[in-house]
Amino acid sequence: MCSAAASRSVLLPVVFLSSIGLAVLLAGCSIGCTEWHGRHGGFMGRDATETDSDLPPLPDHSLRGVFVVTAYNFDWPNRPGLNPRVLSDEIRAVVGRTKELNCNVIILQVRAFGDRLHRWTRLAKPEPWSVALNPGSDRDPDKKPTPEYDPLGDWITQCHSAGIELHAWVNPFRVDRLVKDANEKPYPLLASEKYDTVYLDYTQTNVQDYVIDVIDDLLRYRARRDVTAVTPGGGALKAAKGGDGIDGLLFDHNLPKGHHHRVAGRTPTIFSSPPDYTQHQKRVKWLATEYGAPTAGPNSMDDFIFRAFQKVYKEHGLKFGISPNHDDAQGMEWLKKGWINYVVPELYTKDPPGSVKRKLGPWLANVQPQTEFTPIVVTGLCTTRVQSPEDSSSQPWSGKDIADQMKEANDARSRTGTRTSGEAHYSWSALRAPCCGGPLDAQDPQNTLGELLQHEFYVQPALVPNCTTIPGKTLPDRPVVLLRHGTARWNLPATSRIRPLFWAVWLHERHLRCSGWGQMQVFDAAVRELPVQNTVDRVAVKVIDHSNCESDYGIGLR
Repeated sequence: MCSAAASRSVLLPVVFLSSIGLAVLLAGCSIGCTEWHGRHGGFMGRDATETDSDLPPLPDHSLRGVFVVTAYNFDWPNRPGLNPRVLSDEIRAVVGRTKELNCNVIILQVRAFGDRLHRWTRLAKPEPWSVALNPGSDRDPDKKPTPEYDPLGDWITQCHSAGIELHAWVNPFRVDRLVKDANEKPYPLLASEKYDTVYLDYTQTNVQDYVIDVIDDLLRYRARRDVTAVTPGGGALKAAKGGDGIDGLLFDHNLPKGHHHRVAGRTPTIFSSPPDYTQHQKRVKWLATEYGAPTAGPNSMDDFIFRAFQKVYKEHGLKFGISPNHDDAQGMEWLKKGWINYVVPELYTKDPPGSVKRKLGPWLANVQPQTEFTPIVVTGLCTTRVQSPEDSSSQPWSGKDIADQMKEANDARSRTGTRTSGEAHYSWSALRAPCCGGPLDAQDPQNTLGELLQHEFYVQPALVPNCTTIPGKTLPDRPVVLLRHGTARWNLPATSRIRPLFWAVWLHERHLRCSGWGQMQVFDAAVRELPVQNTVDRVAVKVIDHSNCESDYGIGLR
């Protein structure tokens, strides 16, 4: 994503919030007395007057994403060489804080340099483990004789148990080593104009075939770990078997374009013993400068993006997204042609008021309803600038700078009325704790961006918008809900063919102090019951499937 930020040499310490997910669930089960009327995009939520409607208010639909960078250990893991238990604790901290902020999508960098985070692969020649996990040649995060720990599986199960989607962020062509085909012949390489990044030569058909195979392997991957969903009271709701995969796949702006330099073929011995991770950038620089020669190749990115869209959306039914530069005309064409389900234009500079609307305008204007779906535009924000300025002479942004961009993006719309559908924050490091969000102003240093997200922008949870099926599509079956003996239980009819991803649950409470529906809670598909207080007299449940379609309310009465 943002190479200048990703290459920072000093990392903030991870704040471990291993119990935060439990605290959030506990807070969610404390029934409130408010109804939320948020603006489109998840903005400006506010408490409304008490209500005693038979049905809960309709949920807001807004993609609230957080990028988690693995390159150079920018966000996760905190450093290479961590024990699997510590890796899992850090994942729990990220997921818990994301839930606490009422965000609903984590965009995890799973392939930064032609490497991987998942243990089980179908490839005949699996890509190496991520250099972020361990330095040297043996990068396996689990050093036991029979290794089992699977980082991506851990991410998926923890995200889904918290009601959060996990999207795989892939850098499709960037590598840091020779990559060889089945005949041990290296694929051709390109170097960036500044000789600081190395790519597989995307103009070659065999390179595109290789990357598509890697993507297909990731799309077919399924977690194999068990997960236990935790109740607000601390007990186990239900043991959920693994088996879920990723919910979407995204390419960022790091696609080779413009003038590049072809790198000569290398002999395998050069990379037989990779240097330590601390020398990673020097190694890439050496590779690019030592063997570069100017060249120009045909631009075949159109073919590649179309093939990726066919693989991710048409074949696997998942969301395919890109995160390009804000002025990427080629990306706008892909959006117009309906080759992507969602786009996250990167608004990564601080410009005068009105700039955000002008930058988003062309993207919104190119949203064309397709036969099967309508793509969405999600605002890409460089939230990490509150910690990492563009250069050493710049001052960090304030949290208010990001908040102002969010407000302006929410007001942007095309002539036909198309609006943004949420935000994606680059990156997690600026939101990992309340103190990390940058002061909103010099007079109020304690009020940070994270607090503003919680108390103004993301007051209530939201559902991820549908961008893979016809807008407004309703699932045919509604949940059957029972409320008995202090427990709410729900399930789909036995004849239903819906494959649930999440349940959206509302509790209605009536007593002397308040009367009305509490805020929405989102649970993993494996959760089918919830302990409730005796004052709860109604429960409403919607089922959400893997296309983000939802059912009508199922209602259970005491």
